[in-house]
Amino acid sequence: MDHSYQTLIEQWGYAAVFLGSMFEGEIVVITAGFLAQGGFLSLPLIMIISWMGAILSYEVLYFLGYYYGKDIVKIFPRLKAPADRASHLLVRYDTYFIIGVRFIYGIRIVSPIVIGYSGVTPLRFLFLNVLAGGLWSITIGLIGYFLGELILKFPTYLSIFILSGAIILGFIGYGIYWLRKQK
Repeated sequence: MDHSYQTLIEQWGYAAVFLGSMFEGEIVVITAGFLAQGGFLSLPLIMIISWMGAILSYEVLYFLGYYYGKDIVKIFPRLKAPADRASHLLVRYDTYFIIGVRFIYGIRIVSPIVIGYSGVTPLRFLFLNVLAGGLWSITIGLIGYFLGELILKFPTYLSIFILSGAIILGFIGYGIYWLRKQK
């Protein structure tokens, strides 16, 4: 790796992990796990830092819902459908939903807001948020780390093929999701 890139990663990598984990952070944490496989970052530090970012972002969103309630959904009408879905899942699965929501695409951002205005106490949410954030950061960090190991074991051309295929499948999946959402 070019020395300037390595220096950049070493100086700003953990800050990027923290900020990225606060906003749809899977790609950032997976990339950081991949870099840990290459020896540029520390996997345990990635997990701890992404855990802190994930907890902080969900706490902020929870308290937005806790103090401002459903008014947030009224201000941002695009949140109504995801908020309704999150509310339904919260009623149905309660604790399991709160722990697992980080892994559900499409409602991750609005769910802590819904949880905040649904009557879940701050202490209960904090406990479940810390647990869920830990599970998320460990899982996603390990995916990146082992994906990095898998890619680094193959010849370069095969790695490019696999990575290109994953990106294409991601775009196709998002396209299908977007088309269904438009109906």
